[in-house]
Amino acid sequence: MAEFFPIREISTYSRVWKIKARVTNRAPVREFTTSTGAGKVFSVDLLDKEGGEIRASFFGAAADKFFELLQPTKVFTFSRGTVRVSNKRYCNLPHDYELRFEADADIAVCDDDASDDIKQVQYRFVSLQEVSKMTPPCTVDLCVVVKSFMPAQPIRTKKGADTFKRQLRVADTSSHEMDVTIWAARAQRPDEDFKPGTVLALKGVNIGSWGGHSGSLLEGGYMEVSPAVPEAATLATWFKANGDSQCHNLSGVSPGGSRVAKKAMTLSEMATDCSNGIKEGERQYYETVARLALVRTTRRDGEYQPLYYMADPDTNKKVVDGMDPVSGKAVPNPKPHYNLQGLCFLDHTQAAWISGLGDVGNVLLGKDATHFESLDKQANGPKLVAEEVENACWARPYKLVVRAQQESYQGESRVKVQLVSAERMGFKELTKRMRDEMAGGHDAAHPESPAAKVLRAA
Repeated sequence: MAEFFPIREISTYSRVWKIKARVTNRAPVREFTTSTGAGKVFSVDLLDKEGGEIRASFFGAAADKFFELLQPTKVFTFSRGTVRVSNKRYCNLPHDYELRFEADADIAVCDDDASDDIKQVQYRFVSLQEVSKMTPPCTVDLCVVVKSFMPAQPIRTKKGADTFKRQLRVADTSSHEMDVTIWAARAQRPDEDFKPGTVLALKGVNIGSWGGHSGSLLEGGYMEVSPAVPEAATLATWFKANGDSQCHNLSGVSPGGSRVAKKAMTLSEMATDCSNGIKEGERQYYETVARLALVRTTRRDGEYQPLYYMADPDTNKKVVDGMDPVSGKAVPNPKPHYNLQGLCFLDHTQAAWISGLGDVGNVLLGKDATHFESLDKQANGPKLVAEEVENACWARPYKLVVRAQQESYQGESRVKVQLVSAERMGFKELTKRMRDEMAGGHDAAHPESPAAKVLRAA
């Protein structure tokens, strides 16, 4: 058998070479426009038997010729390509170089791929604790377990393309957790693939600073459910023992990426703190534990109040009669966006009315806003909506992050309280809060202690 050039030795000094490698991932064809005209490109990640990885890109006619041929998991030989320095802004592989092939490239499929001992995929896992010390943007591979997930949501990209996204809350044995967003076909996989306790191997997660450290699986990334890697068994065992315990949340921060201090308070303490004065334009964040007691579905005059408004999928701005009322721009396919102005939460101290927008509705009500849009179209829609939200109340305690802000409205100052995030709370975490209260000198065993009352209600 001919000797193939090792991928790890490829550089701009390599003039004549031939490699044998497995396609571990293939990105979709992407169209673009430049000053010289329109074009198209796709890329593949290649892995050889020595563990070397490199990215190869195909432009124009080469994209048309080779896209269908280069099926993921298959092994090929490659030659007659050019080598250039890797652009780390778009490539997460460790190789300093990448390849480019034109339509005259010599690429042939290998039938003996099973005998070459080339891995299906190669991961370089880092822990979420390590991620917390990294400076975004950066790209990593993660082996994580799902703690919670959001339903797949239809969205429209800035370029006008319709796709789907799904947000996952994932954790690992370092007792850190983070939000990761997956897109397109991956987001549309069955909910069963993302049930709590499911282990995921994610290759090519872009770490951004929006909302703190959060992840987005790149278009050219790779996701494996219940992977056959040693880390998966360790992670599954850890989650079984610690799944409901509290982890350090890398994503629990304010928009803009700066970390904010959250005051841990009861609803009564939060109300008192707000009344003591928040400067106009200043924001104060609170963390509290409470149950959803009521979702208001009628206005003060008794008229039905929908749980959403129709919004531009790109901006979430309100749409009226198919138009943006501010800009006058037509919005052809508006989507329902949660607008929960009447959420009543209750703990052992008092009740509090809080508003909530967007994704928090998916967590609290367990369904996307499109579900309630479909109910509203039925003859007895308001009754069906009221029954569904009633069933969602009192189901379980939630850990809430609340934002309070002083605003002026019609010449009067008032404090606007809005729900930033909601997370279902497990009994193990409630028990841990009781232990923390005891360690802090509070009598958590007393029936009037905050944690004891929440736990008793559970």
